[in-house]
Order: sequence, then C-alpha cells, then structure tokens
Amino acid sequence: MGQLAGGIAHEVNNLLQPISGYAELGLMITESTSETHDFLTEIQTAATHAAEFVRQVERYARRHRPVTTSLAIGPAIEAALARLHRTLPTLEIDLGMAQDTGDVVADREGLEDLLGILLRNAWEAQGGQGCVHVHVQAAPPLDPAPLCQNAGAGVPALDLIVQDHGTGMPPEVATNAFAPFYSTRGAGEGRGLGLAIAQGIVEGWCGQIFLTTGVGRGTEVRVRLPRIGPGWHPETPGACPLGRREACLRQGVRLKALGGD
Repeated sequence: MGQLAGGIAHEVNNLLQPISGYAELGLMITESTSETHDFLTEIQTAATHAAEFVRQVERYARRHRPVTTSLAIGPAIEAALARLHRTLPTLEIDLGMAQDTGDVVADREGLEDLLGILLRNAWEAQGGQGCVHVHVQAAPPLDPAPLCQNAGAGVPALDLIVQDHGTGMPPEVATNAFAPFYSTRGAGEGRGLGLAIAQGIVEGWCGQIFLTTGVGRGTEVRVRLPRIGPGWHPETPGACPLGRREACLRQGVRLKALGGD
C-alpha cells in the first residue's frame, strides 16, 4: 500500500509542476489588477497546496522505513529546534535536557520531520503563540514496536516529550489521532497525516509514541526511543542493534556486542 501511495504521489507531482509553472509565467505577463491575474493566483495557490499534500503522502508512504543508525540525541534536537523555530517565529520553546542523554536509534532527517509535525500541531493548538515544552529524560525500558518484534524486551530508552497548553482533544478525537487522513479541521486546513507520519517515523526507529490529552488540558506527546546502551552497540552506521540480526546479516552488516568478539 505504501509503495502504491508513493508511486501515485510521484505521478501527481509530475502533473502539478507544469500547472504551477505555467500559472507563474501567466502571472508575470498579466496585469495585477486584471481578473485573469486573480484566476492565475488561485490556480497557483491550489497547486502549491496540492504539492504540499503530495509531499505528505510521500512521507506517509515511507513512514515505516527502518532506521538503524545511532544519533546523538541532544545536539540533534538542539539543531533541529533552531531550524524549526525560524518557521514558527511566534512559538516559544522551553527545552529541558537530561544529563548524559547519549545516543539513540534514530536519524537526523526523521527527527526534524517528527519535531516539525509535533511543534506545528502544538503551535496551531495554542493559536500560533505561547510556550511549548520539549523535554528529554530517562525512561523505563521499552518493548520494541511490532515492526521490531524479533528484538528482545527491556531495551534501554529515552523519552522525548512535547507538551503544549492548547485546547486539548476530546476522547473521540484522541482515539483517532494517529489514523491517516483523520482531521477535525476545516477544508484546506489540514490533511490528517501529521501524527500518522510521526507514528511511522518512530516505529521505524523501533520506538513507541504515546498521546495524553483532554479538553482544556493541552496535549502531551511522548516518544520513547531505543537508547544505545551497555548491552549492544552498532559497530558501524547502518548496523542493526535491536535484535534484527538475521536481516542485518543478509545486508552484509556485522553486529558487535559490547565485551564480545
């Protein structure tokens, strides 16, 4: 299904490019006060929205792409937040980082996508202003997500928490929050793919994602990430530290247990 969605998104994107391009050319050669200029502006705006939707579908299509590289989570979060803050300038971010966060199983691009989704949701829930808390702290060991069911239980973990003070969600909305294309926003205001993409990114890291919310209580999204710990370590970028030994060996990747040969 993901491959089909990705293929369709690619073809639609190819069709959108000439529409957007010709609309832009038309705007350059028509008077800004003419009715034709207004029509072309509407076409270009619609094409831009459609292109953004296609990008979301492409991200959703590859949402369960397994990622098995290690990432120094502290510096990566700080860098991602600095970039994202430029796109949400009215949002105040309160960052709290535990000591010695170390490395987790994640990738830099996915982390920025994840934080972008969660921060934009929080920003919109708070009316485009206010403070959002982003904290990283120690977490109980996790049992890997279903995607990584051949991994052992009790993997050391860290929690990445994004908490807002927005309107919160009623139970019927919270229940469907991770469902693709589910949205309570008006037409053109949301596609309902954000949290579905976020869930896929996290599960691709063999992590878990939890939602706590209530009307008038804001929303907390807690992402539990596998931590590079004493029991295992990727020998090289691209190694598989979470019990995915057979799959890794098929890819020609060697595993190295700490304290072993």
